[in-house]
Amino acid sequence: MDINSLIKFAKEKGFFYESGEIYGGKSGFYDYGSLGTLLKRRFENLWRLYFGKLFQI
Repeated sequence: MDINSLIKFAKEKGFFYESGEIYGGKSGFYDYGSLGTLLKRRFENLWRLYFGKLFQI
């Protein structure tokens, strides 16, 4: 799987959308879809847990 097919898959499944497609503005900016928001929150929580334990005194 190359990067272009991965991006196409993520757009089709609703992980993220280009803002220009939704609001008709400039391209190059992205908005998270519902699945993208869940994935982002899970990643952030794992990151906080890891670094919280790493630097715990």
